Amino acid sequence: MADHLVILALAVGGLVAFLIYKGILSAREAKAEKLRGLRALGFEPLVALPADDAEAVLALHDKKKIKNVFERRGSTDRLYLLDLERDSDDSSHHETIAVFSPRLRLPSLTLFPRIGGDGGLAALGNLLLKKLAQRRGKALDLPAHPRFARRHFVSGPDEEALRQFLTTDRLDRLAALEHMVVDGKGSVFTYQRVHFGKQKGRIHRDQIAERVQQAEEVLRALGG
Repeated sequence: MADHLVILALAVGGLVAFLIYKGILSAREAKAEKLRGLRALGFEPLVALPADDAEAVLALHDKKKIKNVFERRGSTDRLYLLDLERDSDDSSHHETIAVFSPRLRLPSLTLFPRIGGDGGLAALGNLLLKKLAQRRGKALDLPAHPRFARRHFVSGPDEEALRQFLTTDRLDRLAALEHMVVDGKGSVFTYQRVHFGKQKGRIHRDQIAERVQQAEEVLRALGG
């Protein structure tokens, strides 16, 4: 009987070790596949974000941790793909894009998406999103730009500077985009994609490519 228990324990232990080994191999392959995909998009891994750039990003995001940094350099602009994390996964933002460019002269601003529709749930959701958008200033009313106002909330601590910055051309360009959170100041902004009604999780190469494209469109809108 004792020999049977020993054999059973060894079998269970072997199975657990095999599953752990397979999990490690799977995680390594997923990491390698992500690296191959990001390199195809022009990104290279960094050990850490440069100190000045990290300080600028953290100032926009209430001192979250920065992990898993990748960089893509242009002629004058820098794009980083990174994870912003706190101690809780619920407040993590994976695959955030940080854009640094000398073309940017941003007042402090926050852009949040608005949920489309006229129902009660949409109204309740928009009330919450508006409160989130006002984390660093009052949300602006922009009745002269209804297309923008149907898709976004925008806020900042200096209302006059924000209104001067948000020209008709910039508002028109931003109105063509949707489902995004943008935080910016000075020569940097961060871009995060929001998917209403979908589970959080890691995104695939095609989705990263789409985010990069949209972040570049935001740069053209804000830096033009």
